Amino acid sequence: MHTVQYLEGSTDWSHMSPRQVRQKLMDAGSIVSFRRVLVGWNLPLELLDACRQACDTLGASMFLWHPLLTGDGDWQPHPSWRVVGGGGEPVASHEQKSLSK
Repeated sequence: MHTVQYLEGSTDWSHMSPRQVRQKLMDAGSIVSFRRVLVGWNLPLELLDACRQACDTLGASMFLWHPLLTGDGDWQPHPSWRVVGGGGEPVASHEQKSLSK
């Protein structure tokens, strides 16, 4: 069962119409079989609705993907919340230059 990520929420989507958003997702579904779609945060409601329509047609579940532990440019998590990598050091978050605590 495949999952796809669609429409990252930090991007300006003003150039995309709901019809285009729905069609691109439908086109992808005709090429790759997927059962889950992760949509980005801060999307206009009309684009979310277009994704929901496509997911309903494709028989896929739709979930909100939000970079909760890394921030998104508008919001930054407290440094103590950072994800810790395999080496025991915090990993960089959105626009963060240093990996130090």
